[in-house]
Formats: sequence, C-alpha cells, structure tokens
Amino acid sequence: MCHPLFKLLLPHTRYTLHINVVGRTLLLRRGGIIERAMGSGLEGTKVLMAKGMSCLTYSSLCFPDDIQERGVDCIPNYYYRDDGLKIWSAIESIGFPSSLQSIPELIKYLTMWIYCCSARHAALNNGQYELGAWMPNFPATMRNPPPQAKGTISLESYLDTIPEVNSTSTILFTLWVICCEPGDSRSLGTYPDEHFTEEEPKRLIAAFQGRLAQISQEIQERNKSLPIPYRYLDPHQIENSTSI
Repeated sequence: MCHPLFKLLLPHTRYTLHINVVGRTLLLRRGGIIERAMGSGLEGTKVLMAKGMSCLTYSSLCFPDDIQERGVDCIPNYYYRDDGLKIWSAIESIGFPSSLQSIPELIKYLTMWIYCCSARHAALNNGQYELGAWMPNFPATMRNPPPQAKGTISLESYLDTIPEVNSTSTILFTLWVICCEPGDSRSLGTYPDEHFTEEEPKRLIAAFQGRLAQISQEIQERNKSLPIPYRYLDPHQIENSTSI
C-alpha cells in the first residue's frame, strides 16, 4: 500500500519531472532559448544559478522564516507576504495521521514542500508575461552597456541598446508559454484523483478547500480597491504543482 505521505504529496508533483526535462531540452541546451536570446548565455546562466544556489537555505524555502529573515514582515501593502502567509497557514493546517502529530519538524517540511511546488512557483512564475511583455521592464539582453548617469541618453542610443527584434520575440514567446494556463489545470486543493478514502483525511481536505475558498474571496475583495490588482496568490490562480 502507498504510504499516506506519498498520497499527500502526489498531486503536488504532477508533471514536475516532465517540465524539468522540457526546460533542459528547450531552454538550457546548446542553441536553445537562453543561448540565443539572453545576454547571460549558457555560461553566464550557470554562474547565476550557482550564485543563487549558494544562498539557498532551508529557512529561505519556508515562507514565514524567509519573510522575517529578509526583514519585510512589517512593510505596508506587501501583498505577496500577506497572501502567502495565508496560503502557508492553510496548508499547514491540513493535519497528518496521529503517529506524526508529535513531529512538528515533519509538518513544517511537508508544508514547505507543498507551498514551494504550488504557491511559491505561482507567485514567481505567473506574472512574468504581464511584466515582461513590455520589453524595457526587463530586457533579456542589451547591445550596449547601461547608461551611468540620468539624462545622458538619446533616443538613438536607447534604440541601439535594447534587444533586437528577434531576441525580444523569442523571449516574449517563452514568457507567454510559461505563463499560459494548461488545459488540464488543477488549482491548489483540487484533487480529482481520490487518494484518500478514510473519513478523517477527507474531512481535513474539505476544511482545507474551504479555507482556500475563503482566502480567494478575501483577495478578490481587496483587489477591487487596488489600481493594479495582485492576484498571483489567489488560490484559484495557483496550480497544485510546478507543471509549467
């Protein structure tokens, strides 16, 4: 029989291995998108990835710890923090079999796993096209060094610096693909494959789904008053797993 923990995590690993293979095949191979359209190229990307991994800690993957360590727990109107903490709390409160309730470290680890596979990925991934579709927001490459002082650049030098059309088109297509909702999307807390048949797990899942629905409603109500709504951590917009 499958262990209950594997049942719990299975929906949150759906398509993840597949998308990793696709990423290595299309993005990271020789002649792929990164080499053709990004200023860092493959070698520069390796340096950036190594630098990022050197800073990765267990605490940085645990959302409440990360918020405190970065000193952003008190700044106003930080919706990534506010919505993320609600999602984290909802995941944490699912509960586990009684034999594991005395191991809070395991609960925290599993919460981190599910959160990173779903909400963390959605917050970092899903807004890339909306921001990057206006290429000057974050150009993937530059043909000249950036200006060193304000007011010293002309339209001609600006046009000579921004990426060429082919590079921009490649990056925009890539951003559109990775932000496009898959046809068989399963939002956070949606479990059409019934892995648990016992009454207690089913009750906990229903409570989790109810809390997510409440969080979604709170976010949508708040967004009505915002000039630019922040919806990337609306549970309805969060995929169960890192699948794109």
